[in-house]
Order: sequence, then structure tokens, then C-alpha cells
Amino acid sequence: MKRTIVLFLVLTMVALVDVGSSIAQNEGEAVGQAPDDGGNAAPAAGASDGAADGAADGAGGGGQSFLLPMMIIFALFYFIMLRPGRRKEKDRTTRVTTIEKNMQVITRGGIIGKVVSVNEDRQEMTILTDEKTDTRLKISRSGVWDVYDPSEAEEKKK
Repeated sequence: MKRTIVLFLVLTMVALVDVGSSIAQNEGEAVGQAPDDGGNAAPAAGASDGAADGAADGAGGGGQSFLLPMMIIFALFYFIMLRPGRRKEKDRTTRVTTIEKNMQVITRGGIIGKVVSVNEDRQEMTILTDEKTDTRLKISRSGVWDVYDPSEAEEKKK
């Protein structure tokens, strides 16, 4: 849902940039044109110089009108896409650094286990993956992806 909204906003901004640049280009052409006398009068001596000056003015304005929409697109991209991702990553690292004994964790490889012991000095922990066979894994703290909450996993399935 969010991606479609972002895509819509980006496409709208791109359309506005195209309209703004075509308007600036049309204004540049209009500034350099001599008044229309029905084709009877000869062009004034300075008309060609004025056309060149007007075209140059219009080209400069087009670049400036392009900058503002691009800044708006970047700001929207940051606030809609990057900022929430950074916040989630910060929350996840906070949860991982506060892991204690008897918490369930999921490793980066997808193994779910219960923390049996934590060695803070060596940044490692031992997790119990199967109680029947007493299977234990010794992993580093960086190998833990997140704290596992089975109720949260059930809600995501629905």
C-alpha cells in the first residue's frame, strides 16, 4: 500500500517537473518573439539579438524550476522510505543488545532457539534449539537477527 502511494507521488512530481520545464521553455520562446504585424512589417534590427537573449533567459529558468521538485521528491523519499527503515533497524539492534537468559531468538540463518547462557565478555551466547535431544548452538551476538516472539509470528500469518 505504501509503495503504491510513494510511486504515485513520485510520478506526480515527475509530471510536474515535465510541465514546469515545458512552461519555462514556452516562456523563453515567447520572450524572444517579435510582435506579430501580420507578416507585413520587416523585423527590427535588434529582434534577432532579443530572441537569443530571451532563449538564454528561458533556459536558465528551466534549470531552477527543476531543482525544487527534485528536492521535494528527495524529501518525500527520505520521510516515507528511509526514515522508517532506520527506525526499525535501531529498534532491532536495541532488542538484540538486551538479550538475556530464557529469551527466544532467531538467528540470521533462521534457527529459532532459547537462550541458555550469555557471555558478555566474548560477545557470544548458547541457544537451545531442541529440548528432546538437548541440541545447543554457540553463536556470536552478531549472528542473532532478532528476539523471537511466537505470538507476533502468528499475527503476521493472518
